[in-house]
Amino acid sequence: MDRKEWINRLKRSDIVLFGAGDYARNFYRDFGIDYHITGCVTNNPKEKIFEVDDVEVCPIVRVEEEIRQNRVDRYVICASASSKEMEKQLWQLGLIPGRDYCSSDLFRLIVSEKKIAVSYGVCYMRGIYECLRRSPSFSEKFEIFYSLSYMPRSACDDFLLKFIVSMCDLYLYNAFLSPENRRKHEELLRYLSKDTERISIPVVSGNAYHPQAGQAGEWENPYGIISSKTRWGSFAGVDHNINRMLEAGVDTDTVLETIMDPRFYEPEWLNENYEKCMTGIQFSEAVSDIRISDYLTDNRGKQRLFIDANHISNSVIVELSKRIAIRLGCDEDLPLDELNSMQLINTSEIPLYPSVIYGLQLDNYAGNQIYKMFTFKGSRQVTFEEYVRLYCDYCGNMMRYMNMGYFPGN
Repeated sequence: MDRKEWINRLKRSDIVLFGAGDYARNFYRDFGIDYHITGCVTNNPKEKIFEVDDVEVCPIVRVEEEIRQNRVDRYVICASASSKEMEKQLWQLGLIPGRDYCSSDLFRLIVSEKKIAVSYGVCYMRGIYECLRRSPSFSEKFEIFYSLSYMPRSACDDFLLKFIVSMCDLYLYNAFLSPENRRKHEELLRYLSKDTERISIPVVSGNAYHPQAGQAGEWENPYGIISSKTRWGSFAGVDHNINRMLEAGVDTDTVLETIMDPRFYEPEWLNENYEKCMTGIQFSEAVSDIRISDYLTDNRGKQRLFIDANHISNSVIVELSKRIAIRLGCDEDLPLDELNSMQLINTSEIPLYPSVIYGLQLDNYAGNQIYKMFTFKGSRQVTFEEYVRLYCDYCGNMMRYMNMGYFPGN
């Protein structure tokens, strides 16, 4: 849908606010003059009148009562911190995202005088979103929205993503190589305007620093049990070496002694594996607009570059964001101290084996390094030994629960 057409349509529509709290009152103050706000709905039968600054605006009615009227000139704005639940409810009542309703945050993004940017792809595309929106020169030109390609999307969320993509001026996306990912992405590309600027970013991953994760497709931990509330956890990244030893009944002290051997992985094999991983990244770069392999090469042994086999570090995400900003003609004004102190990707930084540090000559990892381990109560700082003991404890328990039938086995 054309952005101007959508805005003009809403200016001719009766706007109904879903919510009667601070979000709704702020929306009314900001847009009550330019838009025809005629109603307010909530799920709370105790709420009777929508008031702003002690002035009665309109009666509050129940959601189903308003929707049953089936008016074509009505548009619903979900004005609440819990707008996702509201949007789900409207979808279940037969309304279509974008066409019939949206959140107040999305409304503000669309009616802004700035251009709309969408960042779509794997985990670090959210990190790029976090970087770019903190850049004054980028934020002066763009409002930015992100969506993760690997997260399951409901039909409602899929409609909403396509609605936003159809209006965006800048589309940042991963240069997917696998046939399945390319097919899914090509479906989304059909909604882009021919005038949308597109910038492709390479998929940067590999087990060069974390060979214990195995090859691509083997990186998920079968004992990193997930719940209905999340798709990952503290031990989502797999260590096949440890898992095999735990399955064989090896105790934690012996596991530690084994993998701390500085010759556990031979340097020759590690360097061959490193080159193989870099080649994979360069294949993705060949169909991308942004390059990063030179940064990875130049900073080997100087910066932490990979959190695990699937995820790059803050420094690499910030560098990708800089290069995108430069391509767009923006200043390199990212707040580096703030960004480097953030956890741009919510996953554990998996400690490197001593043999990997030695074999790849990663001098910046020498000594008793501290790593950030992700937990749902904030990050936790651990040493290599502490992480391995925690991993063994967690995965060992999950193996026992699987053997007892409490969880599905492998």
